[in-house]
Amino acid sequence: MIRVRLHAIDAPEHDQPYGKAARRELSRLVYLRKVEVEPIEQDEYDRLVGRLWLDEMDVNAELLRLGAAWVYRRYAREPDYCGAEQEARAQERGLWGLPSIPPVAPWEWRHRDKRRKPFTDYSDQSLAECVASLGK
Repeated sequence: MIRVRLHAIDAPEHDQPYGKAARRELSRLVYLRKVEVEPIEQDEYDRLVGRLWLDEMDVNAELLRLGAAWVYRRYAREPDYCGAEQEARAQERGLWGLPSIPPVAPWEWRHRDKRRKPFTDYSDQSLAECVASLGK
C-alpha cells in the first residue's frame, strides 16, 4: 500500500464537520480496487502528491463532485475542478448540504486557533472567481 496526498483537492479534517463522511466516500470509491496514480510532485513532507485514476474516472474530481472535498485553490491548476466543486455546491451535495453553512475550508480549519480574521465563505464563489484564484 502506498499513501498518496491527493493533488489539487482538500477534504475536511477528521474532527471537522463531514470529515468522517468524506473519508468514507474515498473508501467507497477505491477501497480494494486497483487504481493508477498519476504522480504530480513530492511535497515538503516527502509525500507523493498525485491524481488517482480508477479506470477513466479522475477520483480527485469525483470527490469534488460528491461534495467530499474543496478545490485546494493554492495548489490546483485545473479549472474543471472548480466546475466540479461548483456543481456539488449547487446541488448541495456532501459538505455543501450541511446545515451549518458556510462550511470552513480545511486549510483554514487547520489554523483556526491562530486565525485573527473570519473564515472565508466559499459557498457563493463563482466559477470565474474560483478559476482566478487557482495557484494563489
